[in-house]
Amino acid sequence: MAKNPIYISINECENWGMLQAPRNHVAAVGARMADNLRREFGVFGDRITVVGREDVAKKLQRWLFSKKMLKAIANASRFVWSGDAVERDLELPLNKDYKVNIHIRCAGEYCYVAAYADAIQEKIDGK
Repeated sequence: MAKNPIYISINECENWGMLQAPRNHVAAVGARMADNLRREFGVFGDRITVVGREDVAKKLQRWLFSKKMLKAIANASRFVWSGDAVERDLELPLNKDYKVNIHIRCAGEYCYVAAYADAIQEKIDGK
């Protein structure tokens, strides 16, 4: 951990991805992605919210929008035309120090993703 970590807030007022209390986590990334039947997500940089410690937030953002994670999001959710939303939660490790809780909500032509990175408890306790 850096001696004086830098905290960032990008598009926090717009709250893309419907983040819930992003400042209560080490880092949080949310996005509104365009969705279609083939599950080819359209990720646009101006539709992403990034909040938290800069080093962890940047790592979380790169990891969340990697091809591997976008495929995992597509497999964990499904496309729906109607107004009924499909929601799913995932918990995955970011690395040996952080775990990530991901909330996926797909409705209509958009898929909202909210990812929260938190320190693993053993690292907090110093074990």
